Amino acid sequence: MLIGTLAEIATQIEEIRELGFGKLQLMSLDFPETDGMELFADEVMPQFD
Repeated sequence: MLIGTLAEIATQIEEIRELGFGKLQLMSLDFPETDGMELFADEVMPQFD
């Protein structure tokens, strides 16, 4: 699970990438709401372009 602030989550993702993983599957606990995924897409994903 990725838990923490947006910066902490970005760090966790970077650590996963360093292990050699190229893909990550996400599930949002607020489903069917999209607020959590939209925040992730806006604030975290751009760091990995």
